Amino acid sequence: MGSPTAMRCKAPNVNSRLYTQIAMPITLPFNSTLGKPIYLFIIQSF
Repeated sequence: MGSPTAMRCKAPNVNSRLYTQIAMPITLPFNSTLGKPIYLFIIQSF
């Protein structure tokens, strides 16, 4: 994932595990409920 690297550049003293653990509960449900149908629609439209 690119977010730990980006955050390390902007805030080098912050624990990278903290914001990785915060991002996962947000992105996982989104990808499971909304992301898969959207991705499937995009793939089928081509």
